[in-house]
Amino acid sequence: MAIRWALEHKVPARFIDLPAAHTLAWENDDGPDPDDPRIDPLGLLAETAGYDDAERWWEDAVEHRGAGVGDAVAPFTALEEAMTVLREEYGSGGHERDLVREAHMRLRIREARRDSGDGVAVVCGAWHVPALRRATTVAADRALLKGLPKVKTDLTWVPWTHRRLSRRSGYGAGIDSPAGTAICSPPGTGRSNAG
Repeated sequence: MAIRWALEHKVPARFIDLPAAHTLAWENDDGPDPDDPRIDPLGLLAETAGYDDAERWWEDAVEHRGAGVGDAVAPFTALEEAMTVLREEYGSGGHERDLVREAHMRLRIREARRDSGDGVAVVCGAWHVPALRRATTVAADRALLKGLPKVKTDLTWVPWTHRRLSRRSGYGAGIDSPAGTAICSPPGTGRSNAG
């Protein structure tokens, strides 16, 4: 959606996440260590709101909330505040690679601001917002990226398989069962028939 909007409005769009040349070079392709203390930020918010399913909470709290009266950005402001509290409490939440990814994102955002001024919009997961807003130095961000492993790539597609999209992989993407979601979606609609 963001890229389509940028193309239609003739404004530049950039990818800011850590390139696949680095992420594919990281070891431990089988996902996180089950003994590694990692948090699910949306799971914590859902549990706080009385839900036992983070995906259902997201659907109710964000996707089906409706425009209503007032600020259309209000739900996202509330999510940013909640994620800020979670990041203050849990730090990286056991997602240490996110710190490296976020350093790369901040460098790309600085680059976009140099090229385009302050009118830059960022599309990212809610978990990253507090880290992207945090004031850091260029030197600190570059230090996190120094010496990253790298592999030669000829990729043009984002390498997310059902296995990598599943919550078990550590990425989550809000999808507990990506294969099941794909099966329940009519071809070409991007929507699910599942209730």
